[in-house]
Amino acid sequence: MMASNMSESDESGNDVDDDEEVLVPRPYYYTIWDCPHINKFTLEENGVVKNGWRCDWCMNPPAMISTFSATKALAHVLRLLGSDVRPCTGIIPESVMLGYKDLYSRKMEAGRSRSGNKSSISDSIENIQERTAGAMSAARGSAGVRLAAASGASASKRGVLV
Repeated sequence: MMASNMSESDESGNDVDDDEEVLVPRPYYYTIWDCPHINKFTLEENGVVKNGWRCDWCMNPPAMISTFSATKALAHVLRLLGSDVRPCTGIIPESVMLGYKDLYSRKMEAGRSRSGNKSSISDSIENIQERTAGAMSAARGSAGVRLAAASGASASKRGVLV
C-alpha cells in the first residue's frame, strides 16, 4: 500500500489535511492546583497523616512531594533549578507548559507589585514618623522655652526672703 499525501474528505465532504497542525488552546491556571496533572493527596501511614501532592506528568514513579507548596509544584513542572524540589521528568505538552509559564509570570508580577506596595507603605510611614518627630521636637522646644521662663520666675521668687 502506498502512502498518500493527498487530503481526505470528512463525513460532510470537506477536505481534511492530515499534515495540518492542530492548535491546542493554552490552559489558564489561577493556581497550580487547577491543573488536573498536579493532585493533592492525604495518606495515613501507621496512624500518621501525611499531606502532599503528586505530579502525574512524571513517569515511573510519579513524583510525590510531601508539602502543599504551590510554589514548589510550579517550580517542579517548570523545571526551575534552586527551588528545593526535583524537576519534572515527564513530557509536558507545549501548550500546557505555556500555561504554567503564564501562571509563573503572573505570580512573579504580583510579588513585585506587593513588594512595591510594601516599600511605598514603608515610605509613607517613614514620612509620617519624621513629621511627627519634627512636630514633637518643635513643641518641646517651645515648651522648653516656656518652662525655662517659668522656672526662672519661680527661682527669683524663691530667692526673696520674706
